[in-house]
Amino acid sequence: MNNTTSPDTTARAVRERRREVAHLLVDAALRADLEWADLAHLPDWADRPADELDALAWATAAWLHAHELRRCIDGPVLSLLRTRLGESAFAALRSTPPPGGAPESTPPSLDLAAMSAPQLDALLLSRGRDCLLASVESSALRRCLREHWWQAVSGPVIAPSTALAQAAVRAALDHMPHTGQTDSSCSPGP
Repeated sequence: MNNTTSPDTTARAVRERRREVAHLLVDAALRADLEWADLAHLPDWADRPADELDALAWATAAWLHAHELRRCIDGPVLSLLRTRLGESAFAALRSTPPPGGAPESTPPSLDLAAMSAPQLDALLLSRGRDCLLASVESSALRRCLREHWWQAVSGPVIAPSTALAQAAVRAALDHMPHTGQTDSSCSPGP
């Protein structure tokens, strides 16, 4: 059996993905800034329900800061990590090397000694959202997604390079419990 994809099938898949993106962003005021090429950059995670997206954002920030969280011995922080990530992802975070990147793309440091577990919880959600947005290659699409998902967030996106952000998203997706979505990539759709 021939497993190659025909040009017609590929073109149909691209059109379908663009339609999905347009439908997702129908209420975004900035959607007029999008071009067809931008729509091809929508990551697979972007159309998840809000609660799953927040869980992914939190996990993404945890993976982004894995090098610091791995060294943490604060009981309440470790309990928060275990609760938010789940047992297997927590174990992986503590034992797997963090996503790599160039030294200049290292995320801002967490001051764990000066932070309570609730403060860390809020900070990781905020940084995770920024990291998810930074993982999107199209700046116009990034702005639309921010408007669509996190309208109340203001100010610049504080995040590492696109490559480091994509690595953190990929690590988070690889270690998240099954949520009904089968694709664990953070790359654009077809």
